[in-house]
Amino acid sequence: MQAEQKWSTRVEVDLSALGHNFKQVRQLVGRKRKILAVVKADAYGHGAIQVSRELIAAGAYMLAVATAAEGIRLRQAGIEVPVLVLLGLLDSSPKQLMRHDLTPVVYTASSAEKLDEAARQAGKRIKVHVELDTGMGRLGFPWKPGLEIIQRVMGLTGLEIEGLFTHFAEADAQDKSFTKLQLSRFEGLAARLKDRGIEIPLLHAANSAAIIDFYPAYFNLVRPGIMLYGIMPDEALRPKLTLKPVMRVKTKIIQLKKVPAGHSISYGRTYITSAESVIATLPIGYAAGYSRALSNRGRALIGGVRVPVVGRVCMDMSLVDVTHLPEVKVGDEVLLWGDNDTGFLSLGEVAAWADTIAYELLCSVGRSLPRLYYRQGKLVEVQAP
Repeated sequence: MQAEQKWSTRVEVDLSALGHNFKQVRQLVGRKRKILAVVKADAYGHGAIQVSRELIAAGAYMLAVATAAEGIRLRQAGIEVPVLVLLGLLDSSPKQLMRHDLTPVVYTASSAEKLDEAARQAGKRIKVHVELDTGMGRLGFPWKPGLEIIQRVMGLTGLEIEGLFTHFAEADAQDKSFTKLQLSRFEGLAARLKDRGIEIPLLHAANSAAIIDFYPAYFNLVRPGIMLYGIMPDEALRPKLTLKPVMRVKTKIIQLKKVPAGHSISYGRTYITSAESVIATLPIGYAAGYSRALSNRGRALIGGVRVPVVGRVCMDMSLVDVTHLPEVKVGDEVLLWGDNDTGFLSLGEVAAWADTIAYELLCSVGRSLPRLYYRQGKLVEVQAP
């Protein structure tokens, strides 16, 4: 209890919920397919080291990060499973990747050639995954000349193509027409490679949305991200399985103030009380990831009761109207999203109030906040800010 009392504002991470969500992936894809767990952006704000350890214990075969720096941090923490670097050589060198045994994604000819040259000079072969752009329009070799490109990459003796993958643009949409088109392009290329005697060990395309709602994309490796953290890629998919929220963000009331009707609240005077009101000050604002877009739109939970955010969210503080809570007092716990003993506030709902997506809010939660890790309701680790 001491750790909970030390910080008025904190992030709580439920490792048991994380394990539950991983099991949901396993049940959907079966025992034979490998799972590449996406832990980029500090595991979507949950803490990459702690989350990675939990997912490996649950059976994750591989982890995916955005940059080499993220991968090196995992290696320095003693994590030994394969780590895929989605941005490849960006902000890193081939020597760094080889030194830390990281697997880069290759999506340009120049990056493939740099990796090849460095590997040959070191007398090694670097495992790589080749990304194909089948319609996302982001990173990746264009799919149409993909056969020739892959053959050229395979001709680079310093490289070993371990994986081939693509990224779906709208697998979370109910209309799967474009996703089916992307899949057909990817499958067609894989088939042509096979006809030429080229078999790449790992094929992957299924992100969280496709894992939940598009099983033809499973291949032999799947890439869950947001669903591991208990968030549905789209609310329409919710009936398909049960995910548990992994993150809770909590704070406490630090001041209560009774103000008269006509009193202005916070910067810009965007909220004026219509009657005598009780306003509570919370020690969290946009510097810690509580979005300014929640000004006059958001809700928080106190004792299981929703209270409105009033006035502009400030850098380090926010204000809520607690007039309808006669028993409220300084020090009372405030739930900003997630669950506690008195209720649940969906991150999806909070994101809708902020006119954004849950991903952004998770990734925005400030590193200035402590992370408290729980398993089966018991505090097992604290990551201080």
